[in-house]
Order: sequence, then C-alpha cells, then structure tokens
Amino acid sequence: MKVKTWDQYRPHIDIITIGFPFCAFKIITGHLCANHYTQTPWAPLASSLGVLFIFWGVIDLMINAINLVALLARGKTLWSACIFGIVAKQLKNHEDWGNSLDVLGSFILVSFMVGGGFIPLISQTEVFYWSWSVVLNVLGAGLGRMVESTRNRT
Repeated sequence: MKVKTWDQYRPHIDIITIGFPFCAFKIITGHLCANHYTQTPWAPLASSLGVLFIFWGVIDLMINAINLVALLARGKTLWSACIFGIVAKQLKNHEDWGNSLDVLGSFILVSFMVGGGFIPLISQTEVFYWSWSVVLNVLGAGLGRMVESTRNRT
C-alpha cells in the first residue's frame, strides 16, 4: 500500500483550513454589513458591500465544495481555490496573484471584524462558524509551517 505524502494531502487540507474558513469570513461579514447598518447614513454603501461579500463568499464556497468532491473522486481539483484565482488565470495566467488577492481580501475582512469590535454584533450561529473558521485557519497555517520547516531540515 502506497503511503500518501504531505503534498498529496495538501489540497484537501487547504480547502478545509483556508477555502471554507475564508468563505465563512466573507459571508458573515457580508451579512453584518447588509443587515446591521440599515438605519444609518451609510446604509446603501454597507448594504451593497454586504451583498458583494456574500456573493463572493457563496461563489468561493461552491468552488471549494466542487474542488473537494473532485479531489475525493478524481484526485485533483478542477479550478483554482477562489474566483479571483480563476479570473486571474484566465486574464493573465497569474493564478497565484489572484489567490493572493483573495487571501489579502479575506484577512482585511477578518481585521475589520475583529479590530472594529464587530464580532459581538453577529448571531450565535455566526459566532460558532466564525470561531471554528479561525481555529481551522490557524491550525492549517501552523501545520503547513511545521511541514515546511521539517522539509527544509531534511
């Protein structure tokens, strides 16, 4: 029986620890923006951004879910991890740039929510998904760093 290496499991781990958590960050931030600021002067902007973030998150969620099914069924993904990666690959063959832009955008949303003190404004269900998304993302980053560190020593 052939033993799978880190490189063979990495796409699965990336979807679970990066793809799905980033989708949750986008959707939850979007829901807050679209629904919480309805009685403020900036309601049209907040609502528009909220809908955009939700749309972005749902599209990426579908991409990641399809990629995970493809990985399990065929052993490889069908597309890049996010819509930005897919578009960047089509336009200029810079898939990594698109993926990096998605990571930056997701971290900006997390920074906005945490730094702005907005977590208490989301529902308990959203807090549950937000918290587990943070846990998975941090553990994935730590695991990836540990594997790379070990790989560099051998």
